[in-house]
Amino acid sequence: MDATTQKSLKKALADLIAEQRMITNAINTIQTLLGAKTTATRVPASAAKHTTNKKRAASRRKPQWSSAMRKAAKERMKRYWDQRRKGTSKG
Repeated sequence: MDATTQKSLKKALADLIAEQRMITNAINTIQTLLGAKTTATRVPASAAKHTTNKKRAASRRKPQWSSAMRKAAKERMKRYWDQRRKGTSKG
């Protein structure tokens, strides 16, 4: 690579890094205004992953069914599979 190309690439890289810093600062400012955590105060990745998994697991929990709900579902599925075995499916 010749010197001119290398100089141009270094300048382009420096410009991109400066732009990246400006964007990061803008993001942090907006997050602060919105009351969100900024990237500067972000928790370590291992802790964030653990917390995220807990939140995700909590949001995926199945609803707690009463015994009446379970019994009704059991009867519906029993009728469904009886019809499937007969070959006549409601649909």
